[in-house]
Amino acid sequence: MKISDIDSNFKIENKLENRPNMIYLDAEEAPFKIYGVFRDGDHFARVPMSVASTVSEGVANLSMDTAGGRIRFRTDSPYVAIKCFYNNVREISPHFAATGEKGFDLYELYEGRMTYVNTFIPPMREVEDYEASRDLMPGDMHEVIINMPLYHGVKKLYIGLDGNSSVYPPQEYSNALPVVFYGSSITQGGCAARAGMSYQGMLSRWLDMDFINLGFSGNAKGEREIVDYFSDIKASVFVCDYDHNAPTPEHLIETLEPLYRVYREKNPDTPFVFISRPKWLLNQIEWRRHDHIKSVYEKVKAEGDANVYYIDGRTLTVPGLDDEGTVDHTHPTDLGFYFMAKGMYPLLKELLNK
Repeated sequence: MKISDIDSNFKIENKLENRPNMIYLDAEEAPFKIYGVFRDGDHFARVPMSVASTVSEGVANLSMDTAGGRIRFRTDSPYVAIKCFYNNVREISPHFAATGEKGFDLYELYEGRMTYVNTFIPPMREVEDYEASRDLMPGDMHEVIINMPLYHGVKKLYIGLDGNSSVYPPQEYSNALPVVFYGSSITQGGCAARAGMSYQGMLSRWLDMDFINLGFSGNAKGEREIVDYFSDIKASVFVCDYDHNAPTPEHLIETLEPLYRVYREKNPDTPFVFISRPKWLLNQIEWRRHDHIKSVYEKVKAEGDANVYYIDGRTLTVPGLDDEGTVDHTHPTDLGFYFMAKGMYPLLKELLNK
């Protein structure tokens, strides 16, 4: 598709003075392809509001955050710009970087691997919209991924490209069905410094893997309504990691095995991965949680489920540095997320290769 062929009636105003020949295109229109989020009314979402509102107020609010959302395409434009209209704008905790909370990340396939290009850095102040552009790597054709914000919502997104260039559909991910991750703020991406630095973002680039991020900061409690929802998503692998958000060990004990049973009834052949909290120094209560997750895994495996797996969260921390890879003994830094991704990589690679 030649950018210059766009109907002038649908052109979006370009306010970037350094890109006078740029034209904005709707990110929801072909040949762009969006992964991890979908339109729900006037905004992008990870869970339909009709479902999220039945789970809890927290899940309803966080379901509008675009964690895990990606736009993919190919272009011969030498640069890419975005024009974003935010939804669900709010102040986040002071230990969150704004670039991860509400920024967009730009990657492209370069020398055989997905390579970080730059970040569309958002304004310091809370705004309803902003636009920015970034140059791409040297070359004639670019396979591009734009990662959407981890803790902000987006009403509308436009992609800006040079008016003399063309845009084409992206290559498809290697896995036909996404990996679905359910869990806490760590799963959602707090406190990654950039949108592409969640552990799923890294795994996605390393494994050419599509995924859906169902992390709900402080609000992943294994409620039956959300379990029914994600059990209906056809997935290549399901990863369960909500230990941090279960209010008490008793809550985890009451909900974890039923969650597994509901999921397995609807998905008898999908690999199911249990993960205990990614933390090295565990207190007595945390050890109780850790041991329960492992015991449920061992129980269902002994019952004959050959497609269930367990990752000890303590193995996902930075080797020899205890919990140095966190900002607050809980939320990973980019270093912490890197080692989480590195620890999960061998199992997910094996499962996806099956």
